[in-house]
Amino acid sequence: MNEDPHYYIEGYSIDDDPYSQTNGVLVNLHGLTTTKDLELIEAEYSALAIEEILKREPPSKFDIATLKSIHREIFMDVYPWAGEFRKVDIAKGDTCFEGNENIGEKLRLLFEDCQSRNYYLGLTLPEFSQAVAVFLVELNRIHPFREGNGRAQRVLLSLLALNAGFTIAWEGVSDGAMKQACIDGLAGNFSTMTRLLKVYLETIAP
Repeated sequence: MNEDPHYYIEGYSIDDDPYSQTNGVLVNLHGLTTTKDLELIEAEYSALAIEEILKREPPSKFDIATLKSIHREIFMDVYPWAGEFRKVDIAKGDTCFEGNENIGEKLRLLFEDCQSRNYYLGLTLPEFSQAVAVFLVELNRIHPFREGNGRAQRVLLSLLALNAGFTIAWEGVSDGAMKQACIDGLAGNFSTMTRLLKVYLETIAP
């Protein structure tokens, strides 16, 4: 987080962003006013929270409430808006994320499809990789939170994988590889994300 790579969609500015201070640093619970200091605190607290979440049994149901709860737990000691969907429209690179007014509906459709597939239970590793690749690309495109989407997505996918009998070694996935997989997926090519997941997924031994 050397510099927030997101930028505002036309019609929005820092004046419309309740999550940002006037200097561009995200509003936080520690009164920090530099990105460097915030990055250190955020990394420390989020890593501890993620470790605790992944120690527990995965939930039996995956929905909007599950995603919000994950984000809230990861960032509740850093951001007062942890677990809240963004109220500004943002983009990153050439990708414009879902308009904030549509976030709830798009997520509802995504999780309903996930539920209709029984949360991908009973699939082989290649089948799971393919199904989850489509899910992850769409979740990233929606990008429901102002910050922390990547970490919340990875935790959610880790829990989905555990529930289906797999583990994901996210530490081996570079930011560049994930970015390219998402870009390819938005263009309709899910094979990059599928291959990435297949490499880092493992079946849990019985």
